[in-house]
Amino acid sequence: MFLMDQPRERCYTQLSLYCLHLASGHTLFCKSIKAKTVEKYLIDAADMIAPLCGFDPRRTESSTSKNAPPLQAIITEIKRWESVSDKRREPFTPAMLTHLGHLATLEHSKHKDDELLAVLFDFFLCGLYAGFRQSEWSQDTKHHPDTPDLNKFGQTAAFTINDITFFAPGDRRVSLAQALSIPEIVLSATDTCWRTQKNNQNGEKKRFASNTTNPRFCYTSAFRRICQRFIRLRGNADKSTPLSVYRTATTGELRLVTANDVGQCMRYLAQAVYDIHCPKELQLFSAHSLRVGACVILHAQGFNEIQIQFILRWRSLAFMAYLRNLTALSQQQNKAFNDFLLDHDFPPFELI
Repeated sequence: MFLMDQPRERCYTQLSLYCLHLASGHTLFCKSIKAKTVEKYLIDAADMIAPLCGFDPRRTESSTSKNAPPLQAIITEIKRWESVSDKRREPFTPAMLTHLGHLATLEHSKHKDDELLAVLFDFFLCGLYAGFRQSEWSQDTKHHPDTPDLNKFGQTAAFTINDITFFAPGDRRVSLAQALSIPEIVLSATDTCWRTQKNNQNGEKKRFASNTTNPRFCYTSAFRRICQRFIRLRGNADKSTPLSVYRTATTGELRLVTANDVGQCMRYLAQAVYDIHCPKELQLFSAHSLRVGACVILHAQGFNEIQIQFILRWRSLAFMAYLRNLTALSQQQNKAFNDFLLDHDFPPFELI
């Protein structure tokens, strides 16, 4: 009824919000529904509203049979989720990261801090905070530092040393030389710049505070090691080579981390930590698992949709395709159930 005297734009915008509400799982059975079902909901809503307002509230004009662009965009996104549901990657987890850190410390090479496992540990750690996409820090197939993958502007696609800024307490900017060469400097935060992104939010910066409670898993400390390593291997004048460079253990050759390096390491960790041996299951661990893992951690800790979108740089609710039924969520459900029982003072009983 309230749409009766409203213009078309208000009507299809309202239905777009309704569509988004349904896609988020707010249905009679409190679960996600398929795009075809959402469209049926919209047909019913339009049939009810059209006689009151004199036009189909899904359309921008009477002469078209197409949904308004905002409405169609949401339906298209729901269909995309459905198409990838059988191919979605498994999340990289803190348990896998911990095991990788153990493996990295077992290396006996004198250059172990510059070799692949150490590099992967640092980037995997940061990726669990920031939800890195593969192209944002590693290469597709190229190994040589002088031939990195380029973005659409002809620049190095992955992070370079110019994309990282360190801060001391009080948000005082610290020069790279100070941050890396003076151990006594206490770093409070790190800014990371995404020059190009899949969602076209190019130039976006995110700030990550130092983890003083658990310094072994600190984003700022990891990027400090990454930058120190890069300068050891490539020098501080190199502004175009990706930061994910490492020295091979056998020949000492400098290489860039590739998606294949990442996938092989993750599959090994999944096998070691979770006893997964099925090749088909192991193939679900790849460079994209970092982004999935970051999403799952925030969701399990109670972050809402808007917070997850903002922190992990999504422009839609596409991340919901990555959510998993975790033990942590079940434990939270147990707590909620127990709190409800306590609040309502149900009488005790004996189990039969």
